[in-house]
Amino acid sequence: MTQKTVIERMNELFFLEKEIREVKSVLRSPWGDKRLWREQHRLEKLKREATIAYVLIAHCRGKQHLQDKEKNAQIVDTYWVERTSKPVTETACV
Repeated sequence: MTQKTVIERMNELFFLEKEIREVKSVLRSPWGDKRLWREQHRLEKLKREATIAYVLIAHCRGKQHLQDKEKNAQIVDTYWVERTSKPVTETACV
């Protein structure tokens, strides 16, 4: 991952976190007759994306984001090549 992609990943995280806060504020409000299952599903998806981004950033820094080493490795193996177009073993992180 180059410096540019790390910065892009941090930008992505900024917007993901902002969106997560917005969805959470909707879910915290009184539901009344509203059915907010779509917002709940959206929140789950956003949190999953944020976790993937944090795992990849941590991997780039030689660390791991999740305590579960197997889950951490699984996420890196699944998403690293997809998002960086480089083999997982390549540590071109800055």
